[in-house]
Amino acid sequence: MHGAIRELWRLVRPNGLLAITIGGRGFLEPADGIFWEAVRREDPELYRSIKPWIKIFEPDPLRTLLLERGVPDPEAVAEPGWHQLRAPEDWWTIILGSGYRSTVNALSTANRERVRIASIGGVRRADIRQIRTDVVYGTARRSAHP
Repeated sequence: MHGAIRELWRLVRPNGLLAITIGGRGFLEPADGIFWEAVRREDPELYRSIKPWIKIFEPDPLRTLLLERGVPDPEAVAEPGWHQLRAPEDWWTIILGSGYRSTVNALSTANRERVRIASIGGVRRADIRQIRTDVVYGTARRSAHP
């Protein structure tokens, strides 16, 4: 995470903008826990395998992290949000379109299918019709003059 920020900042051109988006507190809940519990049952080593960014879910820690990695004068803001689910199957589509895809891809074919079924079934049983999409944005503009 630290090296990635430093490298991303290095790649920003003069007058360019660095923008980082991370999930806020409770991101993807209440369905998030259903997915991770299914993963834990099938492959405990992959449980919560996306660790570095889940420790930062508020503006101040993100701003501090950017400053510590050499990004001058960053801004960080929280933006709350909700996303409607038309059907429980939408939850799996969201999983596959998120950073959780790497966890899904690391599962064996059989385990992946069991996690898919458990995730969709859990959302259906809990009658989840929307998920939290709270995010924190971190931005910084590189000076036009190096």
